[in-house]
Amino acid sequence: MPDRSPIPYQRAIQEQALTFLQDYALTAYAVLAFSLSLVAMAVYQVYPSAWVVRWIVAIWLIETLNLMYRLRMPRSTKLTHKQKIRRGILINIFEGLVIASCLLFFPYIDDITRMLIVTILLIACTGAIATTVGYIPFYYAFAGPIIVLMISLTASSPTIFNGSNSLYIVAVTSLACVYPLIRMSDAIFTHFKDAFDANMRYLKANEELEAAVHEARRANQSKTRFLASASHDLRQPINTLSLFVANLSLKDVNQEHAEIIGHMNTAINSVDAQLESLLDISKLDAGIVQPNLTETDLVRLTDEMVSSLQKHTEDQVDMHFECAFDSIQSETDPVLFERVLNNLIGNAIKYTPEGKITISINVIGDVARISVKDTGIGIEQDEQERVFEEFYQIGNPERSEANGLGLGLSIVVRLADLLGLRLDMTSEPGVGTEMTVSLPAISSVKPAAIVDDTGHDLAAGDHKHVLALDNEWGILIAMRGVVETMGHTIETFSDAKSALSAFAEQRFDLALIDFRLPGSMNGQEIVRRMRSINPHTRFFLVTGDSNIDQAAEDCEIIYKPITGKKLKLIFD
Repeated sequence: MPDRSPIPYQRAIQEQALTFLQDYALTAYAVLAFSLSLVAMAVYQVYPSAWVVRWIVAIWLIETLNLMYRLRMPRSTKLTHKQKIRRGILINIFEGLVIASCLLFFPYIDDITRMLIVTILLIACTGAIATTVGYIPFYYAFAGPIIVLMISLTASSPTIFNGSNSLYIVAVTSLACVYPLIRMSDAIFTHFKDAFDANMRYLKANEELEAAVHEARRANQSKTRFLASASHDLRQPINTLSLFVANLSLKDVNQEHAEIIGHMNTAINSVDAQLESLLDISKLDAGIVQPNLTETDLVRLTDEMVSSLQKHTEDQVDMHFECAFDSIQSETDPVLFERVLNNLIGNAIKYTPEGKITISINVIGDVARISVKDTGIGIEQDEQERVFEEFYQIGNPERSEANGLGLGLSIVVRLADLLGLRLDMTSEPGVGTEMTVSLPAISSVKPAAIVDDTGHDLAAGDHKHVLALDNEWGILIAMRGVVETMGHTIETFSDAKSALSAFAEQRFDLALIDFRLPGSMNGQEIVRRMRSINPHTRFFLVTGDSNIDQAAEDCEIIYKPITGKKLKLIFD
């Protein structure tokens, strides 16, 4: 029997049943008009009366009017929900009576035609399960009049209309079909309401998911805005402090003070590295970083980086660069690609307490492959995927600040996606790790020649004349102390006009220009004007902002805080 338990979303399901009355109106009209026309033709063969013609014409007219009403009724906004349901029931009763009207010809036709009519009526009752989606009130309203009249007339036909006794069997068979039809209708409606209920839950879950995603995006955007806006303010005091510490480290102090200064310098360098990593992740997630693709010599870029990093490796670690090519040209962003290599090599240095680190470049077909291979501690198989996650570090459960935040490889993955690089890793515990970056090569030249680097590199110990422009006097005082202690001369300025005037009158080897300056010009504009005066000066744009675009043709960018380590790289 039909399930009488409460139906979730009952009103919405009833609305869907009403919608089916509208959606299947034209189909029902066509099927019924065709079926009853066949009945009329069969009846006319045995009872050629004008009433048969009048009946079928009336049926067509009534069904046409009913079709027009069914198409309009479900859309009506003047009716309440209960009124619509009642109208739907009345429509189905009316449909059932219209179809059952063919039973009026029972007294005038033979048994074969009667059986044909019963068969068509049973088919109509079966088809109504689909058009009413098994909704019991609608199905009973349609099939009830048909079944009651059909069984009554069939059972009484042998007695009243002089039919054969075989019609008793037809009546019993028709009666036996009632229960399966009801069960089928109930099953169809059960499946329909279950599907509807599941769909409604899905829509609700989807709405909740969309709300959660929106909230997550809003929170992420808020975090990104905070980090971007806080970047400059956080780095300013750290920058001043790091310059004073760098100045102290160059002074002649006793052993105890030197150790304290060394610890302070280590702490500042750690804060600088961690802050820079956090801001890198923030910029990449926010989509602020956009690659500036140019033709880049991978050999020269990698060789210069390895030469620079070799100065900071421990004596027990042998780092060297291998390449059988003089140059390998590729279309990439040299600044972002350098960040990728720097993080990979830095990771190799961190996890190779002793042994060898080999950086090599090769070309296979039209693909350049840069490999960073170490003989360090290696990575367990179950950890090889996790090392690319944020804040995950191997062998650092106590979260020692000396090992950073564990963001290096997650930054590499984001930069690789941004640049379209392929990143591969093989590792074995106790043997070492090899990280390989692959990208398309435009051209390559072989055999390799010795690179004569006569660019802007300035030999350590050479006297430099430096210009520093910053709106913070504390930074300028600290900068002057460090630079003069290192044996160089420096001119400091807090306004752009004075700096430009001095730059036009004197020759400077280096210029350190703060990005944020009072007035209408920022640091990049100052650098462009100075470069037009003397293009041979080496320019550094100093900034605490996290969203400054790299303009390689104008200057190099140094992010605050300016530590002693960064100054050493500038003057070396």
